[in-house]
Amino acid sequence: MLLMVSKSLSFTPLIRPLRPLLRPTASCTLSSLSSSSSPKPTLLPPTPENIRRCIRRLEEGGIVALPTETVYGLASTLTPSAKKIFTLKSRPLTSPLIVHVSSLSQSLPYINCPPPVLSTFTSLTTKFWPGPLTVILPSSPLVPSYINAGTKTVALRCPNNDLTLEILKERPLCMPSANKYGHISPTSSEHVMSEFEEDDVWVLEGGEGEVGIESTVVKVGEGGIELLRPGRITATEIRECLSSSSSPSLPVTSYVPQILSPTSSSNGSPGQNLKHYSPNLPCYIIKDVSSVSSDSVYITREDAGGKWNIIVGKERGEWERKLYGALREAENIQGAKRIFIEEVPHSEEYDGVRDRVFRAAEGKYYP
Repeated sequence: MLLMVSKSLSFTPLIRPLRPLLRPTASCTLSSLSSSSSPKPTLLPPTPENIRRCIRRLEEGGIVALPTETVYGLASTLTPSAKKIFTLKSRPLTSPLIVHVSSLSQSLPYINCPPPVLSTFTSLTTKFWPGPLTVILPSSPLVPSYINAGTKTVALRCPNNDLTLEILKERPLCMPSANKYGHISPTSSEHVMSEFEEDDVWVLEGGEGEVGIESTVVKVGEGGIELLRPGRITATEIRECLSSSSSPSLPVTSYVPQILSPTSSSNGSPGQNLKHYSPNLPCYIIKDVSSVSSDSVYITREDAGGKWNIIVGKERGEWERKLYGALREAENIQGAKRIFIEEVPHSEEYDGVRDRVFRAAEGKYYP
């Protein structure tokens, strides 16, 4: 859908409700899947039978895109079938996969950490799980090297989505975002279907993500807690959680952007490359939106008066929820040559969305 907004109008990307309908181009019957002449994605309504189908497909080594409160994830079991994810996404093997679980107890066999670290992990998960927090810990031998990129750590998260939690009760799954590597993350089933339009991927319909950007990632060690990727949960909230718990008092570092190349050794967290979450048009951060050009798309908090202007709103939650949808709308506008994103406020609560905008633009400001 192309969104062209005149100077007198503004557009706010809508939060689409849960859609029970299948796309007419994709069938959800098992028989038709096996007889398809060419690979196509399949959209499944969120029914109990389709949840069972997804579980069977995963057990048989297939790939299923699942909804979460952040973005849709491309799921596989913790077996060699996970290598299919790297192929589908064109993802480098140096980028680790987050392991998703249904509970703290389900995660314990996959970690190997001293009691103080385990105590901190327990406090964090009691407060923030299920929810948008990923915790990196020393891994047990149960975590294959192709999952953790040889880091000897494991990134763990419990998503806040009832459909996906029902599937995770069967077994943990590795699940990076359901998009081609480096492209804009998907917050709806429609985004996933368009991303993998020539791939045999099942997509479980789950509406749009309520958070809209990926989880906060922290690395917990005996010396402290390092915030590697900002998100909805801030360093201050983590400090407050630990100060009110019986866990050892550990320092929590504030977010400092880390820039890794695709071939660099991983620090255990995804989302560390300079170019990430990026649209297919040149993208820039802009401080002054008063001077606009007619061949550019503007993603702003208020109407910038340009030919194409996508308004994401002033509040932090709106930015997070609408950013990826706005970027996808912008890159598909016919005739547009570039995308300008209004600079995000410099405060801790905006660290998550500011990080995504910075990487979408490869750190480039205009002029």
